[in-house]
Amino acid sequence: LTTLDVSGWVTSKVTDMRYMFYSCSSLVDLKLGNSFSMAKVNDANSMFYKTSSLTEVQGKIVFSTDPANPTPLNPSSMFYESGITDCSFMAAPAGTTYYFSSASLSSMFSRATKLETVDLSGWSLPNLTNVAYLFSGCFSLKSINLSWTGTCGLAAAPSPGLSNVFQSVPASATLEIGTNADARPSLDMIASAFLATTGRSVTAGGSAYAPPAAAAEALEAAEESLATAEEEAADGAVDGHDGSSADAADGLDN
Repeated sequence: LTTLDVSGWVTSKVTDMRYMFYSCSSLVDLKLGNSFSMAKVNDANSMFYKTSSLTEVQGKIVFSTDPANPTPLNPSSMFYESGITDCSFMAAPAGTTYYFSSASLSSMFSRATKLETVDLSGWSLPNLTNVAYLFSGCFSLKSINLSWTGTCGLAAAPSPGLSNVFQSVPASATLEIGTNADARPSLDMIASAFLATTGRSVTAGGSAYAPPAAAAEALEAAEESLATAEEEAADGAVDGHDGSSADAADGLDN
């Protein structure tokens, strides 16, 4: 499959798009049309997984603009190892907000090594708690726009997922976080993670921006909490293994 035109599809009631273009490694021409609706999609896991020859998606993806009926999207690994270079086709139009009930954007763009531009502006994510590996392995990334609106759940999460969000993203990359005050606490934490690599720059509404010290402290606390949880999980696995071995040995002795 090298060419696909779905611009005539009516997808406003579709709830599952996982694996839709999964491993279509020869796909080079994809036309979605100007209003490809994912407003009710709850699962987009691996939707563009390993579409390695696809450098451009022609058209526009639209999500819910109704805060009472947000898009319940799970975009885990949505663009994993995709060949796209510009992901601006999911940004909300000026003056519009896309509402989501998603808790995680984990690994959404992981290892999309050709990706240069990402625009997720105008998104509202009140339940978001996990952005781990969101842009991990995006070696070519130059510009990221996360001008989100409304309260974002990341800052209030007991253990926010912030591991390796920007792992391997170039030091020359830039991040725009917008000026929305309600989203700012969460975006401060994301900005702190972004600035962990020297050379990167963050802007807010186009102006140079540095997150407050409290954001860096919150990020450090989250990372320490995650490390502790991983150590406890590893210790538990070892204890469980040892216990099983001992029980087995007892059984043989008997």
